Amino acid sequence: MDAFVIYDDLAQPTFKRYCDMLKLTDYYDRRREYLEIKNIIRDYTVSLPIKYHSLFDEQFGLYILPRERVVDCYNEEIGFIRQEKSYDIF
Repeated sequence: MDAFVIYDDLAQPTFKRYCDMLKLTDYYDRRREYLEIKNIIRDYTVSLPIKYHSLFDEQFGLYILPRERVVDCYNEEIGFIRQEKSYDIF
């Protein structure tokens, strides 16, 4: 699963441009807009196992990690923080 992580001031307006692009009806306008933002989208996209899908919101066919939850799940230096389940044995 690929997810878009909104962790700084460039990602938020890029996601807004992506949403606005989807509303365009003309194919060539939509394509031109996508080509302008595709590299930025790629820079903010991470690939994860599907088991983490519940941590993300789905909007317009993209899994999104909103900025409010970035501190819990993402670190700029190491990337996505994988929290494996732990079990207590009594």
